[in-house]
Parts: sequence; C-alpha cells; structure tokens
Amino acid sequence: MMGIKAYQEKMFYRFSLSKRVPEDHFLRKVAKVVNLSFVRKLVKPYYSYTGQPSIDPLVLFKMMLIGYFYGITSERRLAEEISLNMAFMWYLGYDLDESTPNHSVISKARARYGKEVFEQFFQKVLGLCIKAGLVSGEKVFVDSTLIKANASLKSLVPRRELIELKFSPKEYVDRVFSENPVEESSLEDGLSKGDEKKIEESRNRQRGKANKGLVSTTDPDASVYQRPGIPYQLAYKEHMAVDSQARVITAVKVTPAAVTDDRVLPGLIYGQPIS
Repeated sequence: MMGIKAYQEKMFYRFSLSKRVPEDHFLRKVAKVVNLSFVRKLVKPYYSYTGQPSIDPLVLFKMMLIGYFYGITSERRLAEEISLNMAFMWYLGYDLDESTPNHSVISKARARYGKEVFEQFFQKVLGLCIKAGLVSGEKVFVDSTLIKANASLKSLVPRRELIELKFSPKEYVDRVFSENPVEESSLEDGLSKGDEKKIEESRNRQRGKANKGLVSTTDPDASVYQRPGIPYQLAYKEHMAVDSQARVITAVKVTPAAVTDDRVLPGLIYGQPIS
C-alpha cells in the first residue's frame, strides 16, 4: 500500500540539535581545532559597562566565518541561511526555539570594530593554526584575484586637473568627453587581426599611461586593468600567500590592480612593506 506523508505540527518535541549535526561535519572539525574565545577580549574596549547586553561578539565572528567558508557574501542571505541550517545554528550556539541574529548586527559590528580588529583576528587565527601544526613555513604559494571596482572608466580624469580643481568632477568629465571623443576599438586601429603581439604591447602602453596620468573621481585608489579575456576596467587585486602543508592562508594584501605579485611578495612572506 502506498504511504502518504502528511505534515502536522506538534505541541511538544523530543529533539536534540547536536545529534542532528553529523560527527564528520566540517563545522564540527572547525569547532574542535579553532578556539575563538579570545574574540571577547579582543573587542571588549568597544563595549560599555552599562546598558543592555549585546549579541555575543563570538557569534558575530562565527557568522562571518560561516559566510567565508560557504561563499555567502550577502549579509541578508547569510542571516537567512543561518536561521534555516541546523549545523550553522549549532556552531553559533543557538537552539531551534531561539531567534538567530539579524543581518544588521554584522553591518553594525563591522562599523564598530573597524579594520584593525579584523586584522588582529586574522593574525590570532593564523597563530592558532601554527600552534596546531597546520603551517610549516617551508613552502608558500602566492597568487592574486582580481576584484572589480565599483567605478566606471568614464570617471577617469587627469590627476593634475583633479588636484587643481579648476572644474567640478562632473564639469571636467563632461568637457573631457565632449572635446576628446574616444572609441573603445581605438586601441586596435591600424593593427592586423593576426598581430596579437602588437595589440598586447599597445594595450600595456595604454594601461600604463592611464594609471600614471589618470585617476577615477569615483574610486581614486583603483587602477585601470586589462588582460586577455578581461576587458578594460577599474579594479583591485587581492594577493594571498598560502602555506603548502594544509593550505592555510598566511597573509593577505589588497592593492590597486596594476600592482603585480612580485611587488607584494616580500611583504606577504616576510612582513615587509611594499616599496
């Protein structure tokens, strides 16, 4: 006989959240290896001794780790997934009948703590990995990832003119584009389709001139970047050093996209500043 499943809510449940999370689950392994109790001491100066108790800062940092581990960049979506995923709730220390934190608490925490606290958090976690024998320090791999800036190439204006402020940014951009019309295909004009080497050399010269003489009024820290398969854009680079033993990230540096890996290599490996 065919069975039919009908949902019906119960008044009382006999349920253990911990038993529903598999023993080999990734977050169980993280909980065993990484003790984050140091977080409370790290952020204690940012809280008052009076008033209503806040969300446990340990929970906030664990939420951000979950977002990183599972590739959830949206804070709204992260808060929603945490309220639905039993393993996430268990890792944060919440039971089924408790409301998990709203997405706004993460935004407020980032604004309250600032960049320095998160850098200290990274260094402390790295120290725990070293103590646990996960980092050998014998071989390190360095690579970078392109991060597109939230700025248009139309926001580029000459650096000298921006400093002198003869016009407002909008006035200057309007004048530049009205007096100097530019076509996207102009870089390859006069070059044959088969001469890829000449085209690439032309692009490199153009990119170098752009970063030396132009700056974005929207995002002045970004730089112009292009490579085969990637169109011209304003962007950054995230450079990372990864230890070969357990693939633990040992250093991170974000730079304008025009900065190559060899320039940040000493700083990533030896902690030296970029020249």
